[in-house]
Amino acid sequence: MPPSERAAWLDRECGDDPGLRDRLLGLLAGGEAAGTVPVERKGPNASTIRLEFPDDREDEAVGRMLGRYKLLERIGEGGCGVVYVAEQVEPVRRRVAVKVIKLGMDTRSVVARFEAERQALAMMDHPNIAKVLDAGATGSGRPYFVMELVRGIPITQFCDQSNRNTRERLDLFIQVCQAIQHAHQKGIIHRDIKPTNVLVTLHDGVAVPKVIDFGIAKATEGRLTDNTVYTQLNQFIGTPAYMSPEQAEMSGLDIDTRSDLYSLGVLLYELLAGSTPFHPEELASGGFDAMRRMIREKEPVRPSTRLATLGQDLLTTAARRRSMEAPKLLRQVRGDLDWIVMKCLEKDRARRYDSATALAQDVQRHIANEPVLARPPSRLYRFRKLVRRNQTASLALVSVFLALSIGLGALIWQQSQAASAAAVTDFTQRLLTDTLPGLIRQGNTRGARELVNTTDRLVALSLSNAPVAELSVRFQLWRILIEQMHDFPAALRQAEALDRLAPRFGLVPDFLKRDAPRVLVAATRLWDAGSDVSRQEQAVREIGALRAEIQARGGFLKEMWSRECLSAEGTWLIAAGRLERAEAVLTEGLRTLEPDPKTGRRPHRLIAEYAHVLTSLGRPAEAEAIIRTNLDLQLGPDLDSRILHWGLVAELCSALCAQGQFAEATQWVSERTRWLSQNGDSLTERIFLASLEASIPARAGAPRRALRAFAALATNEVAGVAEWHAAAVLSCSLGEIELHRQLCRMGLIRFASIAEDEGAELLARALLLQPDEEMSRKAAEVMLARVAASPTWSRYQEGWLRAEVASKEQRFREALEHLDRYRSNCDSGQVFPVGVNQSAGHRADLAFFHAQLVAELGRPDEARQDFAQGLGLLASALGKVPGQDRGENWLATYEAGIRRRTAESVLRAKGIPLPNAP
Repeated sequence: MPPSERAAWLDRECGDDPGLRDRLLGLLAGGEAAGTVPVERKGPNASTIRLEFPDDREDEAVGRMLGRYKLLERIGEGGCGVVYVAEQVEPVRRRVAVKVIKLGMDTRSVVARFEAERQALAMMDHPNIAKVLDAGATGSGRPYFVMELVRGIPITQFCDQSNRNTRERLDLFIQVCQAIQHAHQKGIIHRDIKPTNVLVTLHDGVAVPKVIDFGIAKATEGRLTDNTVYTQLNQFIGTPAYMSPEQAEMSGLDIDTRSDLYSLGVLLYELLAGSTPFHPEELASGGFDAMRRMIREKEPVRPSTRLATLGQDLLTTAARRRSMEAPKLLRQVRGDLDWIVMKCLEKDRARRYDSATALAQDVQRHIANEPVLARPPSRLYRFRKLVRRNQTASLALVSVFLALSIGLGALIWQQSQAASAAAVTDFTQRLLTDTLPGLIRQGNTRGARELVNTTDRLVALSLSNAPVAELSVRFQLWRILIEQMHDFPAALRQAEALDRLAPRFGLVPDFLKRDAPRVLVAATRLWDAGSDVSRQEQAVREIGALRAEIQARGGFLKEMWSRECLSAEGTWLIAAGRLERAEAVLTEGLRTLEPDPKTGRRPHRLIAEYAHVLTSLGRPAEAEAIIRTNLDLQLGPDLDSRILHWGLVAELCSALCAQGQFAEATQWVSERTRWLSQNGDSLTERIFLASLEASIPARAGAPRRALRAFAALATNEVAGVAEWHAAAVLSCSLGEIELHRQLCRMGLIRFASIAEDEGAELLARALLLQPDEEMSRKAAEVMLARVAASPTWSRYQEGWLRAEVASKEQRFREALEHLDRYRSNCDSGQVFPVGVNQSAGHRADLAFFHAQLVAELGRPDEARQDFAQGLGLLASALGKVPGQDRGENWLATYEAGIRRRTAESVLRAKGIPLPNAP
């Protein structure tokens, strides 16, 4: 500004603040004395600050305006930029971080690199990458950008200060890997991954890492800016202690994403061992060329070796910072984690992981006690991982596999045949009752199948001369496969094995040899028929003929075996959705059920099945009455009586909810929980009751209360994928998107490497609720492949999930084809009813989904018709009275609500009038 115009400008700007006017005059005089270049005025919104102050003076930029941002505090600087805390004053007020080119660094190449960082960050949208909010230039033309303010500390410092254990450090590291993978998918290599560029902050008490400073990022696809970002030959870019060998080479070798994989390995090394593979002082001691040569050629020691050579005091300190004893820390790091880190630190980049996702997945495998890819998968190693896969039951698993490894022959040699059979039976029962439920709850049906197969081989090897023991274990295997794993082909093999083995059981009574296996085989064939109508009819005829034969033969057990036939058929009819026929069959079975002379109760699973039918047919008061009459409040010690008891408890809770008695249902479950804690319980029973109690407010239409309960369950490491899925759906239904993202990250860490069958289906469904999360969609596609290969009913969900993925990728025509095929298969009976959710809530979800897709394809009339159908179905599911019971399929109503919002948004965007709600 010409000096003649300054007085008027100062009068106008300073008003009645003479002190401010004097300070500005002093600054102007100082600027002229220093011979600085005047700032060109660019209009009313031009910068009022030049940020040209030497580092040895107080930063007088603080307190000034940079566009619409008031600089409050200088918090750091990088190679070419200064970072300030600033307050945005319009259109909203918020704290942000502003990064501006440093004085003396505004050369053409540095400006180009700075603009590259700005563009790199703007291209990315990930919860673990600091978001870019705005960009501009100072009055002198120096670029700046505005990003979210991350009030955090370096990840290593955070972990040490808060004494994070190894598992917690790995969880944070996995999130960092996911952020780097996102950058790589956007074509950006960070090239300077180190603790000071990975800050950890707390969101509602949850530690969240944020990757910052893409200042030397390199674009792998396309160009980041119109300016050329060119790394000259022999230009040293990065931080030596974290630099890959090819980055240190400074040759013509192109730098790709595997350079970041090396740096991630160094970061993981430091998180585990407390230092980098090469100490900075060690690197700097030999000069520049020696430093480069060390990075390129010297092999680092393993993290466990580094820890072991720290000395006792330093090792104790490192262990204390990880909340454990030194020997345990060494054991934790030695093995898998050593292999994972060293694979990242390979000098030959072709031998490293091929992506950050692959690295994260291997860490997840270690956490889940599965074989990692970073080491040779020897048979002994795989067996050891199988033993350790379920931490809560590791002792039982160790016992089983130790017995396998040393040979049960020694045990049999030393003991009598009966004692040997008892020992094997004890092993297998602990395996099936303690270990297997946890694997199934976690969605790890692959691991569960491994244990079932191992038990099967153990029984065949060791119990061939103990028929009663073999009968007991194989029956238990059959029940687990059919009731918990829904693997009907495998269950049928166990039933047929029992039928084949029965004639060999010389000491077993004739009725057990003849009738028990035949009832099991007939019932299992009915379930294994799936949607094959001819096989269903054949199996029903077989059960009917068997029952007629038993009745005609007579005998004192004819009623028992006849009742077992009726119970098997009735249970199947419930699953097939034929409730009226199920009621008739179960009523006939109940007539044969004599009450206990002492208690008057009839302890049989027929009671729970019959009550379920009554509630489903709209007669919950009758269901409640029959349950209360037959429910013994004292739990027996045996597994059968406990299964029966909890089945009745679940049906009583459902009957009370169906009558709108939600408070009484909650009180009833709470009392059962208290009684159980005082009289001895199991982990499975605690999780069952907590989940049952959490579902009551959800059924009552109080999702926020239900979310709190399910979120607490989901963060419990022993809870399963079902509880996690419920929390994810409820959070999305309530618009708690950040919580949903946190749950999805946690779900991927806990379940992605192990989930199969229904677990994979639930994981995919929750991930696909995310609006536009590419990583979640990719993970869902992996889960989809597992669903398609499932031997259980989960495979019927493949079409629906494929429609979801195609829709997310805007392949709407393909999505519609998948959805139409799925709905057609369900409606035509080609899918066994229990394999799909036939509730009104789920059908509303599908109708809204169809409306969304046809709207995208330009078919407005069809979209309105589908949307109206969805509204009607959802109204039917919710009931006419607010707070009315949403039924046992309550989760489907919340999923339908989410889909309704999405479809409504699409219809509005397409200008399609919404139909009125019924």
